[in-house]
Amino acid sequence: AAIVARITGASAHAPYRMPLFPLAPVVGLIALAGVVWANWIDPTLGRPSLLATAAVMIAFGAYYVIRKAAGGFAWTLSGPDSLIAPAVELDATKL
Repeated sequence: AAIVARITGASAHAPYRMPLFPLAPVVGLIALAGVVWANWIDPTLGRPSLLATAAVMIAFGAYYVIRKAAGGFAWTLSGPDSLIAPAVELDATKL
């Protein structure tokens, strides 16, 4: 995400700029590729785990697309109104 944001300019006005910019994301991607490779060459536990992870990602990606098409992800508070605490104003003279 950091690489894409920097390339597209989405992070141009961000208050924080990653020092040594491409180093951390590239090292992270290389480490992730190493973990995927190590799991892929292990046919007993690694490969089935990768396939299960891919299946979960595909299922929840499909769920996201279906929910988004059906009207989005509006969050609403449900529950008793007594659980919502009123806002408290601070008196700056007593601080």
